[in-house]
Amino acid sequence: MENKPQFEAVIFDMDGVLINSEPFWSIAEFEVFNRHGIQISLEETNESMGIRLNDVVAMRKKQFPGCTTPDEIIVQETINEVIRLIKTEGVCIEGIPELLESLKLAGIKIGLATSSSPDLIDAVLEKLQIGHYFEAVSSAIFEKNGKPFPDVFLTTAQKLQIKPGNCIVFEDSPKGVQAALRADMKVIVVNSNNLHPESFDKVGLIIETPADLGKDEVAQLFSFFANN
Repeated sequence: MENKPQFEAVIFDMDGVLINSEPFWSIAEFEVFNRHGIQISLEETNESMGIRLNDVVAMRKKQFPGCTTPDEIIVQETINEVIRLIKTEGVCIEGIPELLESLKLAGIKIGLATSSSPDLIDAVLEKLQIGHYFEAVSSAIFEKNGKPFPDVFLTTAQKLQIKPGNCIVFEDSPKGVQAALRADMKVIVVNSNNLHPESFDKVGLIIETPADLGKDEVAQLFSFFANN
């Protein structure tokens, strides 16, 4: 008989889960893309939430074939602007420091799986001073497929040496939720961007911030895992 899954690890997305950076992406994409002839509105930038930046640039250039700027230039200019905003305006999502400390004390392994590039990951972890909590860090830019495919979550579970089915994922984007579910992981949505709940299909729990889990957050996670 196959062993019943056991809660052993938490994998966090980064933007919108650890740090309030999703608005920074909207601002950066709007400013940089329009500067290079990709005429999108600020609202339209929400369509790319959770998707790898190189995939976003490729998608937008198909929509605006008049843009002749090389993809890598648009990507790097956007990253540079997001990093600038992280350093000057970045704030940790409420409840994250306490949750990370509680998970560490409970012996739960902690991973990070994001669509962002390594330089952005470094900027966030340095800004928030939380890098020491993560036993595995993965960027989807090194995967064959980005979110909504499960690759980056499966890679992170492999690094943690934990079965995917024994992981809980904290995500904030519909594409990220799809990726985690495809990896056979249980998902908690951190709805820091106030998206409509119907955007998240087959999710057992939606919270505004990890602070909503309360003081016994690890016990809450064990209960969530057992009942979903």
